[in-house]
Amino acid sequence: MTYIGSGTLRNKSSLETVILADSIKSIGGAAFQHCKALKTINFPTSLTEICAWAFHNSGLEAVDLSKCANLETMERAFQGCSSLTHISLPKGLKTISPHAFNGTKIATIELPEGLETIGESAFQTVPLESIVIPDTVTFIGANAFYGAQLKSVIIPDGVTEIPKYCFYNVSAYAYVFPGTLKTIDSTANIMTVNNAVLYVRAENSDYGTCDAKTALSGYATWRPIAVTDGGKFLTSTTFAKDTLAAPVKHGHIFEV
Repeated sequence: MTYIGSGTLRNKSSLETVILADSIKSIGGAAFQHCKALKTINFPTSLTEICAWAFHNSGLEAVDLSKCANLETMERAFQGCSSLTHISLPKGLKTISPHAFNGTKIATIELPEGLETIGESAFQTVPLESIVIPDTVTFIGANAFYGAQLKSVIIPDGVTEIPKYCFYNVSAYAYVFPGTLKTIDSTANIMTVNNAVLYVRAENSDYGTCDAKTALSGYATWRPIAVTDGGKFLTSTTFAKDTLAAPVKHGHIFEV
C-alpha cells in the first residue's frame, strides 16, 4: 500500500492512534478530517505528499515530519488543528505549502535551511511568538503571518515583495527589510504598533525603487527608520517596548 485514500477515516471520532506503513507515499484529502480524538500518528520516510484537509480539525497535538526528506506538498494539511502546538519539519524542505498550518497553536517552529517558499496563509492566525526565516527564502505569500504574535520580523535578502496582509495584526516592534526588497503591498499592514522601528539596509535608506515609504505614509504616525550596516544590526542596536523613537541601549537585543 502506498496511498491512504481521500476521506478514508474521516469523522472517526474514537480514532486515537494511527500507524502508517513504511510504504505510504501519499495521504489523501480529508483522510483523517474531524478525527477529534486522534493524538498520535507516525509519518514514514517514504511520504511525499499530504493532501488538502488530510488532518483538518483533528486532535493532533504534535507532528514529526523530520524524517520525511521527500515531502513536497502539504497544502491545508493541518489547517484548523487547534490543538497542534509542535511540529518538526524535514531538512531539505523547499516549500511550506499554502494554509499548511493555518489555525494551529504553534508558538515556535524551526524552519529548515534551504527553504525557499512560505506559501499564502501558511501561518495565518498562528500564535507564533518567534521565528527565524532562513536566508534561502525568496518568497513569502499573502497572509503568511496574518495575526501572528511576533515581536520582531527579519526579512532575508532575496525577498523582493511583502504581499497583502502578510503581517496583518502582527504587533511587532521592529522590522528588518533586505536590500532586495522592491515592493510592499499597501495592505501588508506592517508597522502598526506605535514607536515601532523600521530597519533598512544602508543602500535602501532612500527607499530607491522600494515603495515602502508610500506604503507606510498613510499610517497615523510616521515610524522612525534606523539604517543598519550591511543589512545586519550594528552591535549597539537594541530596542525597548514603547521607547522606540530611536534605537536605545536597553530592552531586547538583536544579535549581529
